[in-house]
Amino acid sequence: MARKRTRKVHYIRYWQSESLPELLQQLASKYGEKTAIIDKDIHVSYQALNDQVLSLTSGFYKLGIRDGNRVLIQLPNSYEFIAVCFALHWLGALPVLIMPAQRQHDISALCQLSEAIAYIVPDNFLGFNYPAMAEKVQANNSCLQHIIVAGNSDIFTPLASLNAKPLSFSPPNATDTALLLLSGGTTGTPKLIPRTHTDYIYNAKASAQLCQFDQNTVYLASLPVAHNFPLACPPGILGTLSVGGTVVMAKTPGSDETFALIEQHRVTATAPPSTTISTTMADRSRMGYHRHIQLKAITSWWRTFRA
Repeated sequence: MARKRTRKVHYIRYWQSESLPELLQQLASKYGEKTAIIDKDIHVSYQALNDQVLSLTSGFYKLGIRDGNRVLIQLPNSYEFIAVCFALHWLGALPVLIMPAQRQHDISALCQLSEAIAYIVPDNFLGFNYPAMAEKVQANNSCLQHIIVAGNSDIFTPLASLNAKPLSFSPPNATDTALLLLSGGTTGTPKLIPRTHTDYIYNAKASAQLCQFDQNTVYLASLPVAHNFPLACPPGILGTLSVGGTVVMAKTPGSDETFALIEQHRVTATAPPSTTISTTMADRSRMGYHRHIQLKAITSWWRTFRA
């Protein structure tokens, strides 16, 4: 009995009855036209992000995606990645988050494992033709009904074509599974790791509080956001958005791109690979740092550094 009471206290204290799409709606209502995501030259406000999510939700529904369906997402760091995930959350569908560098062998195995009905890819990223790979994966997996392409495609469904007039949907239960992350894959094909809405939100919010993130935080997402670390821990994209901050999307973690973005957008926090922490700190002069730019926190795998 004491153990049950303890679990109940922990649930009430830490886990809230809130799903990810409900969180986004609250953020849109609170922060409105404040910039949520910067992706190249595109600045997306909290309200615009929520509107885009609702539009995509209707498009996915009309395509036939339903509660419990699994959808493979293999997109680079982008505004579309975030919008797609939140839209699938509204339907109770489960995003299976795949790294951009993974190829046909892993994708086919993950498709079979998850019994995914859809696969979302870019038209091209770093010179690789993702739709061509998706076509081969689909040929070997009868469960895969839809290939959706972020960009141009004459064969498959363009993601932009799914924008539709928003319909009314009920949010998922806070304790439902929200998404499926991948394990490290050190023993073969990666395994699927389920995360619930409420535990993922708590994780992001608690780490944002620990790292002292707020509305003035500008977070640079440089590692692939399909990974849990830049997505929500610690505090990642979700943690930044939960406090009204701004997320800047980098396509690659290389210093040539990230240093320029840090200066251009006055980034205050980022999460580079741990091996680059010392280089980043030593190369502030090469980044073009001036007194008006202050990198307040760099979160690595092991600790939070104050710069």
